[in-house]
Amino acid sequence: MTEKTLLRRIVVDPKIMLGKPVIRGTRLPVEIIVEKVAYGATIDDLRKDYPFLKGEDMRAALLYAAKRLAGNSSSLQMSMASMRISRRKQSNLKGDQRLSSQMR
Repeated sequence: MTEKTLLRRIVVDPKIMLGKPVIRGTRLPVEIIVEKVAYGATIDDLRKDYPFLKGEDMRAALLYAAKRLAGNSSSLQMSMASMRISRRKQSNLKGDQRLSSQMR
């Protein structure tokens, strides 16, 4: 499986888990998988805890974390930049809505 294919398994959406990177189709944040692995969890342990996970999901989470820390994935950087722009737009809309409600 290619790097690009693996990274497609990770989603960053402000509507899901406050925009934290999660495994596609779930609400399971990448950070949970990485933390469990850091504390010694095996793939079998993760499969028991999260039976819906596939091996590719776990590898994708680790790859995403590695790329994020290294800061060298242009596709990762572009997606994060677009998420920041989207969040700013949403924030501006909410601010506009608050202003208009205060002016009434």
